[in-house]
Amino acid sequence: MSFKVLKFKLFGDFGHFGIRYTTSSPATYFIPPRHTIAGILGAILGLQRHEVSDVFHPDHSKIGIAPVHPLSILRFPLKQLLLKKASLQGYLGVKQHSIVPYQFIREPAYYIFVSLQDEEMYSTLKKLLENHECVYPPAMGLAQLLADFEYIGEFEGEELDTEEFETNSIIPLKSFLVNPKPENHVVIEKVAHYMDKQRVPFNFRETVVDIKANKIAGKLISNSEEVLKPIKLIPGNETLFMW
Repeated sequence: MSFKVLKFKLFGDFGHFGIRYTTSSPATYFIPPRHTIAGILGAILGLQRHEVSDVFHPDHSKIGIAPVHPLSILRFPLKQLLLKKASLQGYLGVKQHSIVPYQFIREPAYYIFVSLQDEEMYSTLKKLLENHECVYPPAMGLAQLLADFEYIGEFEGEELDTEEFETNSIIPLKSFLVNPKPENHVVIEKVAHYMDKQRVPFNFRETVVDIKANKIAGKLISNSEEVLKPIKLIPGNETLFMW
């Protein structure tokens, strides 16, 4: 089975992707979760917030993510103010504040792969990416951290019937065993797979990625309940995971 895949590069000066199972997270993921990329794609398309969960539902779309270059984290102290009302008077009357060391990814850049069942939406997204246009500006997690994108091309994606693979995209650990090499810098992150219209995260998964953007070797767990096959992009010889 083959399907069309759009590939583009998403990059910015700084990024922050807060941990979703906390109320306020100064810590950040190295890799944006799938639902964050869905929100970024929704901003480019001009979708309303409640529409994003339908268009980019896992049953209707596939998304893959891979780091472009090595990722590193900086820590900045940010002052948080306790505002009693959203007004200038409320701001000037602030008496309580706290300084929190926030984590930010320095110069984040990711390859984004996306496939949509909705052909009209797919065509619209392709046209916007090709023309470097967007309805709403994308951001690297926080609204203040604006991002840019660069269209790379359209590919055919084919599922591979192989138990062994090598990729620099994020890998779901539930179905695969990874075999890191000395040059790998592997990070395991537990991220939400889907977020509904009420912004409630569901189906948390452990994923693994090399934050130095090196390829990781691995193989399929033969008795896994969930079978997620690696994808090969044509033309080229790029292997990745999309879900």
